[in-house]
Amino acid sequence: MSLISRALGRLSLSIGQKMAVGFSLLIALSVTTGLIGGLALERYGESARTVALTSKLQAGFLAARTEEKNFLLHQNPEAIARAQGELDSIHSVSEELLTTLPKAGQALVAEIQSEARKYSGLLQDVVVTLEDLGQSRDALALEEQILAAHLSNESRLQLAPAMFAQMQRDERDFLVTGAPETLQAFMDRLKRTTASIEASSLSLFEQRQVTELFQGYGAALQNAADLMATSRTLEGRMEASANSGVAATSQLQTDQVSRMTGDRQLATLAIAIATLVSILLGALLAWFLTRLIVRPIRDAVKAAQKVAEGDLRDELTSSRKDESGLLLNALGRMIDNLRDLIHQIDGNAREIA
Repeated sequence: MSLISRALGRLSLSIGQKMAVGFSLLIALSVTTGLIGGLALERYGESARTVALTSKLQAGFLAARTEEKNFLLHQNPEAIARAQGELDSIHSVSEELLTTLPKAGQALVAEIQSEARKYSGLLQDVVVTLEDLGQSRDALALEEQILAAHLSNESRLQLAPAMFAQMQRDERDFLVTGAPETLQAFMDRLKRTTASIEASSLSLFEQRQVTELFQGYGAALQNAADLMATSRTLEGRMEASANSGVAATSQLQTDQVSRMTGDRQLATLAIAIATLVSILLGALLAWFLTRLIVRPIRDAVKAAQKVAEGDLRDELTSSRKDESGLLLNALGRMIDNLRDLIHQIDGNAREIA
């Protein structure tokens, strides 16, 4: 340290310039600390923003599921539009995330996008299927009305009207509950009714005509049943896709929260280290300035006090180029001059004596 201090002392800098250099270094340390803290906080802020975006992804899937259920309950087209809006939002947010995430996170985002696209396609398929189901129910009601009108005008069929009434109850139960055993009961009664028609006193043409009406009624219900099964399958696939998307967003969110926590700890550590280093370097700089400025002045004061007391034995020289060095050299010359003056006075006194 003393070597560094002496080397710095030999620089051709005035005390004011040395003070300016010292304060400039302190300012540079403060700026460096601020930059390190700013960069660390910026990284933490980016992680927090990423966590917020992943929360939007999860909220988008949940909102789309809510709108899907509203549509299934109320057949409201606006619910489908809102669900598609949420899925579009998932796509835009995930595209924004892709630019900030590492490869592991990008893979999860790609999975989320895939599930969102799949969910959107299935949602449209459900809409089409339910529209077809509505038309199928209308066709079923029409077949039922035609058959009921025909049976009301036919008195030669004994068993068919009663079986038809039971089939109507089975139909309504099935359309409400979707229970497969109810559909099976309907089809069993259809077979027995067809057999009873063949055993009736109707002509072959009339038997064929009534049988076709019953079979048309049964085919209409079977078509509705197939569409209901398709709708349930699509709904199950939609639920699985949405659950996969939510699971992926949850995993992504967990990863990003862990990353954010790590960035926060890193930011705290970086700021603490930068502050500590700045304090240590500032203290070291203050010590150097003290040695460069105060110590030479203290030496000059001691020399001046000795001269004032009449002690001219010290040889004062300094290699410093600043004001303190000039002061010491001036004191040294003054001491030399005083010695010479005393010698002259002593010599003159001896000559006179």
